Amino acid sequence: MSPEKRILVVGCELADFETIRRAMRVDDFESRHVPDNTQGLAAAVEFAPGCIVLSDLDLCQKLRRCSETLETPILWLAGTEKQEETERALRTGADEMLRSPADEMEARVRVRSVTRARQLRE
Repeated sequence: MSPEKRILVVGCELADFETIRRAMRVDDFESRHVPDNTQGLAAAVEFAPGCIVLSDLDLCQKLRRCSETLETPILWLAGTEKQEETERALRTGADEMLRSPADEMEARVRVRSVTRARQLRE
C-alpha cells in the first residue's frame, strides 16, 4: 500500500482510533494504532504513513524535527477547544485539529484535506 493511504494514530483512546479507522476505510486507508506515545516516533519512521493523528504535542515536536517525518501531515486530536491549546498545537507543527471524541465525517474530511495538501506540495 502506498504511504499516502496509511494513517498512524498515536497515543489516542482506542475508541478514537476505531472511529478514525472506520472513517478512512471508505478511502481504502490502512490504519495502525500505537497506544504509547513513547513508541510514536519509531512507529512513524517504520510505517511511513501519509498522515499521523496524535494527542501529544511533545511527540508532534519530535516528529517535526525528524527528517523522515518532517513533511508528514499531522492532525492533533484535541480533548479541548481552548484557543491557546489550538494555537500551541499549530505552532508546534500540527497541520490541523480533530476534536476528541472523534467523529467519522470530520476525521475523513480533515485527513483528506491534509493528505491532499501534501500531494499538491509534491
